[in-house]
Amino acid sequence: MLQKNRLIAFVLFLLSAFAAAAQQVAPASFPGQREMAKGNYDKALLRIQKRMAKDSNDVAVNYAAYQLLSDSSYRGCDIERAYTYLSKVQRLFVHAGPKQLDRLARNNFCGALIEYDLRRVCRMAMRHALRERTIDSYDHFLGCYRLAPQEQRDSIAVSRDTIEFLEVCRIGDIAALQSYIADRPSSSLRKAAIAKRNEIAFRLTDSLHTVSAYEAFCLTYPESDEFHAAVDSIHALTFREALAQDSELCYRDYVLRYPDSPWSEKAEWLADSIEFTNEVEAGRWTSYLYYMDNHPDRKWWSREALARAVRLTLENGLVEAARSLIPRIEAADPLRDSLVEMLRAAYMHTSAQNYNAFYDEYGGLVPAERQRADEAAFRLSFDYDFANADIYIRTVAPSREAFRMLQQLLKDDIDYRRWETARNRALEYADAFGNDPDYVRFVALLDAPEEEGLSAEALPVAVNTPKGDEQSPVFAADERTLYFSGRKRADNIGGSDVFVSQRNAKGRWGNARLVMDLSHTYGNEAPVSLSPDGNTMLLLKGSTLCLMEQGPKGWTEGERLPCSINTGSWHADASIAAGGTAIVFAAKGKSEREADSSLNIYVSLLDSNGCWGPALELGPAVNTPFDERSPMLHPDMRTLYFSSEGHGSLGQMDVFVTRRIGDGWTEWTEPMNVGKEVNTTDDDWGFKVSADGRRAYISRRAGLSHDLFCTDLPERAMPHPVTTVTGVVKDSLGRGAASTLFWFDMAGRLVGRCHSAPKSGRYLILLPQGAAYQLSVQDGCVVSDSQTIDLREQAPTTIKRDIYVRMAARQ
Repeated sequence: MLQKNRLIAFVLFLLSAFAAAAQQVAPASFPGQREMAKGNYDKALLRIQKRMAKDSNDVAVNYAAYQLLSDSSYRGCDIERAYTYLSKVQRLFVHAGPKQLDRLARNNFCGALIEYDLRRVCRMAMRHALRERTIDSYDHFLGCYRLAPQEQRDSIAVSRDTIEFLEVCRIGDIAALQSYIADRPSSSLRKAAIAKRNEIAFRLTDSLHTVSAYEAFCLTYPESDEFHAAVDSIHALTFREALAQDSELCYRDYVLRYPDSPWSEKAEWLADSIEFTNEVEAGRWTSYLYYMDNHPDRKWWSREALARAVRLTLENGLVEAARSLIPRIEAADPLRDSLVEMLRAAYMHTSAQNYNAFYDEYGGLVPAERQRADEAAFRLSFDYDFANADIYIRTVAPSREAFRMLQQLLKDDIDYRRWETARNRALEYADAFGNDPDYVRFVALLDAPEEEGLSAEALPVAVNTPKGDEQSPVFAADERTLYFSGRKRADNIGGSDVFVSQRNAKGRWGNARLVMDLSHTYGNEAPVSLSPDGNTMLLLKGSTLCLMEQGPKGWTEGERLPCSINTGSWHADASIAAGGTAIVFAAKGKSEREADSSLNIYVSLLDSNGCWGPALELGPAVNTPFDERSPMLHPDMRTLYFSSEGHGSLGQMDVFVTRRIGDGWTEWTEPMNVGKEVNTTDDDWGFKVSADGRRAYISRRAGLSHDLFCTDLPERAMPHPVTTVTGVVKDSLGRGAASTLFWFDMAGRLVGRCHSAPKSGRYLILLPQGAAYQLSVQDGCVVSDSQTIDLREQAPTTIKRDIYVRMAARQ
């Protein structure tokens, strides 16, 4: 009950307080009040004017003037004048004496009333300014209505700043934005103005595209979001200048000046490259050792010096160099095995003293199988030569060493195509080799009938140079564009570089030119595979396989293939499928069937997320305990060409052909030698077959260098036929459109994809015969209805089909 009484008393107190406040904000009377209440504003004005004439500082009459001028029904309503009179009322009220205040209080005139009316008249003025929505109207309000409540002034200031900000943004002038920033330090849009100023300044700087312009920007706007982009541009331009001068001093200076530049590492690399070139002599292996000793911190180039010294040693049989190099090479490095083998070859056929000296020093580095074969041979004769080959073969057959000796024994007969003589001599060892698979295949190859009219022709001097090495040919499906790796050519810029030759309508190859986008002054580059349309390339950069794309301005920087493909100590050969969904490659590894590592062939498949899957070995039908390399998957997606030391070759590596069984990648037909018409007793690799399967391009030794050759294929080695589909992807205006094409089988499984040319929209794809496909374009904001291409009963042909795309509707 007590709580209830207290609540009632509190409510009564609030009511009395509100009543008192109401009395305080409503004066009893002022001149012209009655006339204004009746709407007789002219009489009210006369009364006010008379009183004003008597006493212009009278609070009541000034308040009456305010009331009249702020009345929206009065035709002479003037909010600004009303505010002026009310401001005067406030000043008079503040300075009024006690008697005047007492009189005003008796008429219920108080400060609260003035505050209320000030808020009211300023609100009316504020609405007027907001209706006009001009900078002048807002500035006028802020300059005139200084007694307005702070929240009203803040609201108008924000509106004024917003309109002014939009205006200076529309003008897009740095000076205007800078003036806004200086004049409006408290504006909520000041940060946006600063960002806009910086953006415009950077755009202007970018249009100048000079180092001095970017440096000035960085000094002027160090806190801008574009600061780092300006720094990157400085790095890029100065690095380009260093490239133009191409001197060690310039590159070293660049590294010192810009240690954080993304090109700093490359500049250091180039400086080291020039230093390396200046300090070594190509024909002196000791200069490479000198470089290694004096530059132990140059890890990569020390490794390159070692590799070049080894190569020079192997090419020239430098025994003393080999003895000096072997202790410098790690045990797992294949370079050491090559040098040991060279020393072995140099010592083994001289004297028993050299034989014993070699095995005393290097015996622990020679495989056990090789040691047993050497032991057997030297038991027969310490002065071993081909006169004792018969004894050697019969003693150690059916070993691999014996088979290789047989190949060497018959080398001259094979080189001069004395097939019958070679076959008869090989059959003399049938009892020694028995059913050895390599021997059986070798004899069958010698005995097979030779297809006439097949010969390899060297490409013209427009492509091949007398002293240069031309290797690794790749070409587009139309055989009009040929890329290859060249070294020791007059236009080389460093190591092996990439060259291209175009064939004209008369079938003549044009002069090969250097492809700058794919070549560098350091390291070696070689094309290893090219898509049918010529827009996608697998490029070997140093020891790394990269996927390159043809862009509007040339070849892009490239994407390094993942570790599932760039694996092991050797991975220089690869072939991308015509549909771009599989990469077949060679890498050094050791399968469960092998005692030691060798080059084997693997495949990596593109998954639904666009990522390359793990390496999958092709299986025992293809891979042997010996080296397999240079795989080439034909566009029929079933025929694989590769080179191998196994499978019973004519001499060293021969080219073989096998066909995929089913839809998997581990079952293949027994590899077949492409023929003694094509293969030689030397290494045959880098074999690339044309889309129609009739020709192949290959690199072969020609004197002291390598040249590119073209040869016809025997019919038994030809792939399955394919159909060429070509045309242009066009937009709704008939212009060429850069898009991604996909083709699916009738079960909806992705078979392949390719990109149309960036500028022309042209595309070219190869489809295996015997199936139907759905061809469509689905790329970003572009869609197209799919088209069916049925090749189940159609003969191989060329289909020309343009594809029209339209912009996808916005969601």
